[in-house]
Amino acid sequence: MKCKDANLKLYAQLEKEHRYDDTRYYGVFISKTGDKKRIKIDVKRYGKKIGLSEKQLDIMKARRTHYYFPSKKQREDYNCNLIIPLIEDILNEWEKDYMPLIEKEIKAIQAKEYTPGDDDLFTSGIIDHEEACTNAFIKNMRAEARTQYKRVKLYMSLYAQFFHQMTSKIEAMTVKILYKNGFSGKQFKRDNLYNFKNKTAKQIKGLEGFKEYDKMYLIWHFIKHNSLSTYNNLKKNYPEALAKLKKCAVYEAGDMAYWYISFNNEFITNILKGVSEFFKNYCKFVFKEDYDRAQWDYEEYFVARTNEEIETIRNPLGLSDY
Repeated sequence: MKCKDANLKLYAQLEKEHRYDDTRYYGVFISKTGDKKRIKIDVKRYGKKIGLSEKQLDIMKARRTHYYFPSKKQREDYNCNLIIPLIEDILNEWEKDYMPLIEKEIKAIQAKEYTPGDDDLFTSGIIDHEEACTNAFIKNMRAEARTQYKRVKLYMSLYAQFFHQMTSKIEAMTVKILYKNGFSGKQFKRDNLYNFKNKTAKQIKGLEGFKEYDKMYLIWHFIKHNSLSTYNNLKKNYPEALAKLKKCAVYEAGDMAYWYISFNNEFITNILKGVSEFFKNYCKFVFKEDYDRAQWDYEEYFVARTNEEIETIRNPLGLSDY
């Protein structure tokens, strides 16, 4: 008997017995061989009971067997599903937590306001009210200047700290992915990323999003090393990343780098979005992973969606189990 005909009989039997908690009813078959578990999908049945998009159907129709066997077992088996969610988490933390916190802290820094009554010379009768007002005005200007310097210093410092942390996280995941796929070097350099799997730097640098990735690294190096060479490298390749300084201002080796970066609310957001695009393209080019397909073409995806359908029948009101 053909699989298709056997399944029709099985579906009818499950329907008769009201076995809506059986994954096979939805076209998801789980087989075990020892400790190994394999998932196979009856595409027509699954599409009818749970649903499939046109793109999913187009890919799954290309199979040569009655069943569709997902390409991976788990979501994290795809390299792109390791690096892209990390970048998205960093971006979400930046927009939802860190950026509002920085703005709140900067606004909280207020200068002391002086009045004529704060002047000891006025209260002692040495100067008149008009002179005391002038003194208060001068003191307020100086206090505001000191406070503004404090605001800018904290602002730039917090941005630089977040930038350093985010780039460190992205590099750490990059290293993890390379080792996961066979890299065995004792230390990581960006050339290892460019030349991995017999690719060339020219090919990798031509991928969309590379400029943001490269800009991120050059800024990171500048922040870490505070050297003239890292400043000149950034200025040569991405001058827009540097703050507009007075004509007489010149960077000197040892100056704190974060004073020279054009940090603003969109700066980090735009870099992260570009870096995300770069790694989508990198994973597609080097590992043959399509990011959109990687969001569903794995065994856990089909099992999870089926279990959600079963739970809807078991618990239609969505009541907690405690």
